[in-house]
Amino acid sequence: DPGSLTIRGNLAGLETRLGNPRRGEELYREVVEARTRLLGADAPDTLSARYGVANSLYKYNQLDAAIAEHTAILADSIRVNGPTDWFTAQTRYALALALKHARRPEEAIEHARLASEQFTALYGTDHERSKTAIELYAELTAPPP
Repeated sequence: DPGSLTIRGNLAGLETRLGNPRRGEELYREVVEARTRLLGADAPDTLSARYGVANSLYKYNQLDAAIAEHTAILADSIRVNGPTDWFTAQTRYALALALKHARRPEEAIEHARLASEQFTALYGTDHERSKTAIELYAELTAPPP
């Protein structure tokens, strides 16, 4: 039932935000499995649930796993949605953030640049998503103190 999958996905996000990202990851994985079976691997709701898995992994500091998930989701989003889609930009931003926290700033820079450009093209420079992506890119490219 798509309605129950939406509720389970919302519960997974709530668990993650309330400080229980391991439980959030478990729930998101259940939603991914069900959505893949019902809608297909490339459906927007399936990609969104996969993003939730990656975000949950990031939240409990499983950075290598989060980076691997975000990298796979980004490739699929580019293939399915195109390189300038908002979800592609959001996934790129999340990947850049995970790479930054994994102390891999060189790899993060290009993703942060592209995310900031995509968000700016979609929403303008005053939008919150644009601002945070621009700030991340500036932080990554700033000269060392």
